Amino acid sequence: MDWLFRPLGSFIQWTFQFIEMAGMNFNLLMIFVGTALTIYWVLQMLKHKDDKGLFKK
Repeated sequence: MDWLFRPLGSFIQWTFQFIEMAGMNFNLLMIFVGTALTIYWVLQMLKHKDDKGLFKK
């Protein structure tokens, strides 16, 4: 399995250089994306609040 994991590990290490260059901006981007997705999820839940889900009676 070295043929898979060694190149994969090298690729992942290579991508980390871009994260290091981005610095705090990458963290802020992840916070923004997480917040936006959470707000979207809550809005979808509010839109379907009458739906009882799996346990309808």
